[in-house]
Amino acid sequence: MTEPLVRDVADRLIAYLREHPRAADTLEGIHQWWVASPSPGVTPQITQRALELLEAEGRIERHAFIRCTVWRLRVTHGGSD
Repeated sequence: MTEPLVRDVADRLIAYLREHPRAADTLEGIHQWWVASPSPGVTPQITQRALELLEAEGRIERHAFIRCTVWRLRVTHGGSD
């Protein structure tokens, strides 16, 4: 079962991505800018868990580079999510 706070942050991330479908950022940037005014208790670890939940659901993807990992909407070819 998903912790309610993790699901809440995941929902906020998806709402952000619906408005900004080409957005991509690191965990730090996502936590600071996408989770608009993190509520008390919303730590970077909660944001990380929300990102991992959305990745497991197939809604977003991560790209690992040498110095950082960037998250974005999952790109589909030939259809929409």
